[in-house]
Amino acid sequence: MIQTVLFDVDGVFLSEERYFDASALTVRELLMSSHYLGLGGEQPFQTEYSDQEIAAIRSKVFLNDDVLNFLKSRGMNANWDMIYITTSVQLIHLAAQLPDEARDQAVRLLTEPIDHKTLAAFRSLFRKYPVKPDFHRFMVDYKETKAEKQELIFI
Repeated sequence: MIQTVLFDVDGVFLSEERYFDASALTVRELLMSSHYLGLGGEQPFQTEYSDQEIAAIRSKVFLNDDVLNFLKSRGMNANWDMIYITTSVQLIHLAAQLPDEARDQAVRLLTEPIDHKTLAAFRSLFRKYPVKPDFHRFMVDYKETKAEKQELIFI
């Protein structure tokens, strides 16, 4: 009879690597999929990736894990928070690339809850005025901050 159940939620006993892989794939999907921001054009939804494809996506999204290491060093270990903050930084910088009148609309959208309607509005703006993600912006934006844990979200 089992008398003890052990949950390893912080990677002490089991590797967190696949969780971070899934986080990178999620950020990529949110940015590139035509179901969300659509920056990848009509790229089809994909459910199977080779280990090499996953490694390449993770390397690009998290800058060879510099972003992950930075967030973990500041006490942010929740993958969903990592996805949220990484995607938010990209969304802000994508909006900044828009021309003035479209940027004003994007700023208004950023004050609303992000749902499918909001994502569709961003997608429409980004199709009309092509923008590109810049994953290096994360480290540039957070370079000087001393914020930790949830404070990182409110910078």
